Amino acid sequence: MHGEPKVSKQVLARAARIKLAIFDVDGVLSDGRLCFSYDGREYKFFHAHDGYGLMRLQANGITVAIISARSSPLVTRRMTELGIADVYQGQADKQVPFRSLMHAHGLAENEVAFTGDDLPDLGVMDGVGLACSVADGHPEVIHRAHFVTTRGGGCGAVREICDLILSAQGLAKSELQQVLTDKGAPPMPGDPTGVTGAPAGLFADRPASRPVSAAGPGALAQARQDRPGGAAADGKAKQDGRRPRSAAEGRAVSDKRCSRGRFHDRSKRS
Repeated sequence: MHGEPKVSKQVLARAARIKLAIFDVDGVLSDGRLCFSYDGREYKFFHAHDGYGLMRLQANGITVAIISARSSPLVTRRMTELGIADVYQGQADKQVPFRSLMHAHGLAENEVAFTGDDLPDLGVMDGVGLACSVADGHPEVIHRAHFVTTRGGGCGAVREICDLILSAQGLAKSELQQVLTDKGAPPMPGDPTGVTGAPAGLFADRPASRPVSAAGPGALAQARQDRPGGAAADGKAKQDGRRPRSAAEGRAVSDKRCSRGRFHDRSKRS
């Protein structure tokens, strides 16, 4: 799990009963932003960690479903990649597909988990065994949740919930052992760009990356000269009292942008 938050026995007991995990899309599987190009093309960003977690739930016999108020072909594409069949889009009243899913799978309310981020999700959250909110969800959603992630929507929050359920059901250690021994671990889901809906060739002009050790210091210096701004950009940064940002620092900044909340364990909800 991201950050290994401490979870109460009550929440673990709830997670141990889960047989169906339902997730909202915008603000949960994505960061909630709606991005459109000048010609009307829509873009969504999904986190590969979330996708892998959803695949592992399914591989361990836990059904995954999607209920979203909006409709998007990008969601259809991503869920198809992940092998998720129960996808309900354009649902103004999310309780209707929720009841339909419980009936179809023959489950009780306490065997269902739902993860949301905003007020339209409360109706379903109040009726499930494990109600979850992302860290940057609406305050009322956070208040009513049994479990609140440490990460925001689209930034690995769903993976935390997947890991919680697997851990509560005694499957996390076997999952890790499976990966370490290279026995049956599935490939990482999604395309390498992490962008669903990106037109073909959008990233074709990116140079292939290679390890610094393989390129050598001479090649690295040449690469600095060839990039936009070249050595002049580094010189200006030094004059301003700054130094060029390293790859590690860039990753740290990216991770910080996705850490937009604190863990809450709402175990007081019985």
